Amino acid sequence: GLGAYKYLVSTEKNVQELYEAAHLLDLEFVVASCASFIGTSLSVSNAAGVFHFAGLFQDTTLQNLARDFVGKHFAQVSREAEILTLPKDTLAMIIQDDMLQAPENAVFDLVVRWVLVEPEQRRAQFSVLLEYVRLPLMTPLELVDVVESCPLLIENWGAQQLLNEAKNYHLLPD
Repeated sequence: GLGAYKYLVSTEKNVQELYEAAHLLDLEFVVASCASFIGTSLSVSNAAGVFHFAGLFQDTTLQNLARDFVGKHFAQVSREAEILTLPKDTLAMIIQDDMLQAPENAVFDLVVRWVLVEPEQRRAQFSVLLEYVRLPLMTPLELVDVVESCPLLIENWGAQQLLNEAKNYHLLPD
């Protein structure tokens, strides 16, 4: 009966594997039960991974739940190791979310830390991700002290252009 499914879903260790298997077998009730369990188990340590996982399965309900959680708890989630393992496109979706409750210097810091995890592979993606950091919302002091002094920026023309645009925003207000 259904009690067996509830038992299977009762452990965080196997719920994603069960979700994957149920999705493959088109067992909608099991998928829904797993998604519900995952949704109620969101934490700062797993929310970024759940966001990515839900995206892989095009589970927009679970993905939106995880996105909202990440947005509300960005300061804590961004300090977790899991967020540094996300693919570029998933990280981009998170940092460009308008509901993200974070100062832009924290978003910039996350992008830098993400690149530095695998600098040889990720360095080229720095300016792509930097486009989603709202640099003009940073103070002029942050732009000079934090962004301009970042070693990744020195070697990246595209990133330098984004910084110049943000500086011009402060120098030449409408």
